[in-house]
Amino acid sequence: MLLLSGFIAKEYLLSKRIKDKTSVKHWPYLQSIPWIKNQLGQDHVIFWSQEEVDSLLGESLAYNDALMIRKTVDSAITLMKDVIHPIVQDADDEEIEEAVKGAFVICLSRSFAEEVESDDGTTVEIENALLPLLDVLQHSNSPNTSLESYDDYILLRARGDISADKELFHCYQEERDDVIPKHKFFTR
Repeated sequence: MLLLSGFIAKEYLLSKRIKDKTSVKHWPYLQSIPWIKNQLGQDHVIFWSQEEVDSLLGESLAYNDALMIRKTVDSAITLMKDVIHPIVQDADDEEIEEAVKGAFVICLSRSFAEEVESDDGTTVEIENALLPLLDVLQHSNSPNTSLESYDDYILLRARGDISADKELFHCYQEERDDVIPKHKFFTR
């Protein structure tokens, strides 16, 4: 997650400095994701002040998760400043902090975790992947799409006829209580 977030933050900062955005390969995607609080009508606990976390989540089961996420991101910001400054030399600490926070929100809310076999074939590892366009599929326990993973692409299939005015849904993970506790930000 740290590497993916750092890469996205660096790409975003570099892209902002290029005048001709048509030359930036991922600019349309980078514009479609939230970098600051309430951008594109989206919000995340990473963007909240500590006072908001305390008042909105203080008595909830999600409070400790929120604190852990925020602590992880704060540590990543400290680390990423040292990594990004030599590459984007004119970026100040505040701009890097904003980019890293935004990148973490993107990775936490839009990345897929996939189990893959290690090179030696003995262990299973978890890899995170950010898949533009697929990341906007809404979760449902009754999806109307399915995904098939291949080495160099992912195929999205409709499970039946879907009219043009209907939203696309995918089941990222079954919402069983033993897998995803009720306080893990899923609605039921």
